[in-house]
Amino acid sequence: MSKSNDSVSTSVLIEGEDVSDADTYTNGEVSGITSRPTTDANASWDVNAWSVNENGADTRTPDIASIVEEIVARGDWSSGNAMAFVFTPSSGDREMWKYRGDASKAAVLHIEYTDAPVYTLTVNSGTGDGDYEAGTVVNIVANAPPGGMVFDQWTGNISGVDFVNNADANITMPADPATVTATYVVPDTDPSSITAWHSAGVHGRGVGEALLEILDDGSFSEPRSDGIGKLIVTFDEAMDPVSFFPASVEIAGTDANGDPVDLTGVTIGTSLRNGDTEGVITFSPALPNYAMYLASVIGVTDIASNGLSGDNDRIVTALTGDASGDLRVNVTDYSLVRGARTKLIGAGNVSEVRCDASCDGRVNTADMSQIRPHVGNDATAITDPVIP
Repeated sequence: MSKSNDSVSTSVLIEGEDVSDADTYTNGEVSGITSRPTTDANASWDVNAWSVNENGADTRTPDIASIVEEIVARGDWSSGNAMAFVFTPSSGDREMWKYRGDASKAAVLHIEYTDAPVYTLTVNSGTGDGDYEAGTVVNIVANAPPGGMVFDQWTGNISGVDFVNNADANITMPADPATVTATYVVPDTDPSSITAWHSAGVHGRGVGEALLEILDDGSFSEPRSDGIGKLIVTFDEAMDPVSFFPASVEIAGTDANGDPVDLTGVTIGTSLRNGDTEGVITFSPALPNYAMYLASVIGVTDIASNGLSGDNDRIVTALTGDASGDLRVNVTDYSLVRGARTKLIGAGNVSEVRCDASCDGRVNTADMSQIRPHVGNDATAITDPVIP
């Protein structure tokens, strides 16, 4: 309520004290007011003329809901805490009653509440239906599956669903009506299988990863100087990432003297890519050169926990310089490199990839230099390794 007549043009900036529970102001506390932190939210008030003891539209501030909301939204605010508002005039002034002067005429904070809007959640083939405010986390549970079927996934407005493949999940309600549906499928009982093996190498000059297919006849050799450092195993469906880890890979080797290769210093790494349909097996450092290896994948399952069937291993030979792929390093490989000279190999051109022994992305004298130290290596007589 106004305390005096005043018609001088006045503009006021209204801010809130940016604390969870405002301290009491003391008499004459001017410096303390200006030193207290204020809210980002504020309101401007162009005050009309006042008459003494006026209590009406002209003595009412504009809407300061944004200031109140900022204070209430603080993480440390709780119901019953004190709020303080700072009125800073940019021109003119106004005199109003203080609570200590006359409590019945003091300023009053008037707050109006409206119900938050609610939105309908429809859960087909499950529970959790209802009307909810936006942001509400709702538990949704699929009904028991029909005979001979299992829960598959939630479909519909699933952007707010935390785990779409779980029959018991939560959805964060959007600011719109939403419908989700539990779906069911006949369980997958078919075993998975490996459809292909490749040895991977990275070539320079922008060529990137190039793959060489490993056939199931024991004839494959890796001719690149980087050696056997990465194998790619292709599955016929997506596999369960939890089931594919280093212990899923077994490896044994035999060197040119027929002795087992010591692999105690080689670290095996595993990961899945391409929609979990390709297994990546890495060896660090790469498997020793001039030796034959048997690599096997065991214990890997698909999403339905079905294991592998069929052939799950390959024999690979690390033989730097064997551009021809005949398990020997000799003049034939020199001839192939000379005939395949190119400034940029194609990642899908098997001959060019095999000739780029240096992995620099081209075929030139650098590859001959890589071949030269290995001329005479012959892996045709190495006996097949056996995994203990």
